Amino acid sequence: ANNTVSGNGESGIELWAAYGSVENNELNDNQHFGLVLDSSTSYVTVSKNTFLLNGVYVMFSYQTGNVFSDNTVNGRPLVYLYDVDDYVVADAGQVVAAYSDRLTVEDLNLSDASIGVELWDCDSSSLARLDCSGGEIGMFLVNYSDSNTISDCNLSGCYVSGLEMNTGCCGNTVSDCDANDTTQFSIFLYWGCDDNTISGYYGLRSGSDGARIQQSNGNRIEGCTFGYNAFYGIYMM
Repeated sequence: ANNTVSGNGESGIELWAAYGSVENNELNDNQHFGLVLDSSTSYVTVSKNTFLLNGVYVMFSYQTGNVFSDNTVNGRPLVYLYDVDDYVVADAGQVVAAYSDRLTVEDLNLSDASIGVELWDCDSSSLARLDCSGGEIGMFLVNYSDSNTISDCNLSGCYVSGLEMNTGCCGNTVSDCDANDTTQFSIFLYWGCDDNTISGYYGLRSGSDGARIQQSNGNRIEGCTFGYNAFYGIYMM
């Protein structure tokens, strides 16, 4: 509590197999994340923290009773949703959701938030006209987040990927997004992310590949521009 944690080369605070509280801290401009809740982190209260030029990453700790309240990211609310359906996010600096379907997240500035939108097992949501630029990952879909629609989003300038789908994220539609100038991939699909459609997508000047599709089948890529990347425009393996 009541710490200033700034400018670190990895993350500001990382909890692994921990419980307790993280309260009233200022977490500013840490390289990757302001706060990480890693594996088996349980019953942690995260409240009244301010994040500037970084945000939160919840890793494998959604089901363990963690509670978020009254936090801000870049001066706007950190929205954390667990098992909430049919919800419209009206204002946010970062959106983290788990087991929540039919969300509407549109017309928001979620830039410089480590991860603008993080979805864990969330289906049939609309993510549109979002600025998720300048973080670690612009938008991250994980663990069977299916049938979501992503359109007209700015995912450029991210440290890892503009858009990443990992583990069984299927049937999603991505259109008319920019994910230029990422350090690694403009878009990365990994491990059973099947039958997704990507169109009108721009991935220029990535530090590795424009689009990497790995261990994923039946995806459709059409009308996209992948150019001037360090290695491959489109790489499937």
